Amino acid sequence: MLLLPDGHNSEEEAKAYIKKIQAQKKGTSQAPKSTKPDVKDDDDKEKEIPLDKTEEEAKQVASRAMAKTGQVSEADKEKALECKARGNALFGKKEWQGAIEAYTEAIANNPTEATFYSNRSASYIGKAHTSGVEDVSTLEAALIDAVVARHLKPDWPKACFRLAVARMELGRYEDAAVAAWEGIQMDSEDPSDELKRLLQKCVKKGKKVHQEQVSQKKDQSKKGPKQ
Repeated sequence: MLLLPDGHNSEEEAKAYIKKIQAQKKGTSQAPKSTKPDVKDDDDKEKEIPLDKTEEEAKQVASRAMAKTGQVSEADKEKALECKARGNALFGKKEWQGAIEAYTEAIANNPTEATFYSNRSASYIGKAHTSGVEDVSTLEAALIDAVVARHLKPDWPKACFRLAVARMELGRYEDAAVAAWEGIQMDSEDPSDELKRLLQKCVKKGKKVHQEQVSQKKDQSKKGPKQ
């Protein structure tokens, strides 16, 4: 059984929660009227919620990489694997920048391999955690690589994990939960513990942010309009 916080303690409830998020993000008819995203301008007219520019950029990168499928020579594939091995060694030492450079070289030799982007995404996350400041550009780089890996290898749960982590680090908890859930569904008979834990974490963080936003709105309403 998949355990989620705040009463979401069954697979059916978890599934309903994720479907609700997916419907909200896509703006489909599956979402109840009360949960439809409500973004309005001064004239109280609904606006279309813009797509995430970072993920759109990543999709373009993935498309260019996929176009090179079958064009990479065996020699370049071997070079790429050597770079990956070097990157893995540096990753193990938490030498994030060196690992990033090694994986970047691997991608230059073979841009069609999803694991290179996945590993570089994890390296960007590691670098962001040790920078000591809110490094949005590095987190966005991690997100781009995760999206590329997801497109290059759409049936790979690890790519979903990378995508969920990157989205979560950027504060996009609902989107992160969706990515984690998709990864779990790819291996529903025996989903990885890391994906299940990540899903729980995303839901918990998302609900906390939502509750804080609700509290802020209540406080503002009590204060009344500004004079």
